[in-house]
Amino acid sequence: MTRIRRDRSREPVVLLAASSGGHLHEMRLLARRIVPRGYRAEWLVPWCPQSDEIGADETVHIVHDTPPRAWWAMVRDIGPCGVAIRAVNPIAVVSTGAGLAVAALGSARALGVEAHYIESAARTLGPSLTGRMVTGLPGVGRYTQWASWSSPRWLRTGSVFDGFVAEPEHGVGRIERVVVTLGTQPTFEFRRLVVRLLEILPPSAQVLWQTGCTDVAGLGIEATPNLAPAALRRAMEQADVVVAHAGIGSAVGVLQAGRLPVLVPRRREFGEHIDDHQATIGRALGALGLAVVREVEGLGLDDLLAATQRRVRDYGGPPLVLKGRLGTLLEEQRRLGSASCTQRARP
Repeated sequence: MTRIRRDRSREPVVLLAASSGGHLHEMRLLARRIVPRGYRAEWLVPWCPQSDEIGADETVHIVHDTPPRAWWAMVRDIGPCGVAIRAVNPIAVVSTGAGLAVAALGSARALGVEAHYIESAARTLGPSLTGRMVTGLPGVGRYTQWASWSSPRWLRTGSVFDGFVAEPEHGVGRIERVVVTLGTQPTFEFRRLVVRLLEILPPSAQVLWQTGCTDVAGLGIEATPNLAPAALRRAMEQADVVVAHAGIGSAVGVLQAGRLPVLVPRRREFGEHIDDHQATIGRALGALGLAVVREVEGLGLDDLLAATQRRVRDYGGPPLVLKGRLGTLLEEQRRLGSASCTQRARP
């Protein structure tokens, strides 16, 4: 199914494919560095609150959502992806994953269209299962956002964190308004973090709890399982401090709101995720100076106060390093010193 917002022009197209959640959040941030000037972005995504907020002048092709590690869903999406690619005839298809990447990029190569896979910034040590599957698709360019595991098979490209800088904020140090966001993960709870925050937050603080599927019964708080992305961002912009699980989508969202996030990783041993990749995300962002990172049991009021004393600015990033025709176009803009390819693709 295709939902057309408005057909702007006859400009050539780069088709951007991403599953819901952090993958789509990353793509929306990277899009401005993927789509060259004179080209436009079209989107191949499942319906979700995030896709519904893609710019009003963008063309959005809606496909089925692909649950984690659902092989049947990847196969199901091959047909709709092929239909969309034929209709758009893009110069390239670019995906940040997850499962949708296999169907979208496989369909692109079968139709002779240039294809690129950018591994999620969440993968700081090596490729994900989707990334390993994509290696079996001939002719697909593969990229990592981290130099630590780049190789001839995985080219280092730009990162979603390029351009973000944490700067001192004077005259702050109070905690009156707090946002706590546990993401929209549908199957894993994070009640431990909620309990810990109730122990350390000032009683007078006004707290917005975005809890996803976490059961907060008996904790005496008013929680909102899922908040519209625009509303959540406004709340974060107005908050003194934002505490989040260490997911890429949540971390990037806090940075975009101009706040230094306090990130607390979910842990596999407590059934809070399928692995401990959030801990590696936290360490990487902490090393970049873009987060205060603590385990649940080590989180204290001083950590929250430290985060209030810095603000984050987004100075943009250069066009991404990619292969093929799209890479050549981006390299031309990089030589011109452009920090952003196209304003239309800005999230």
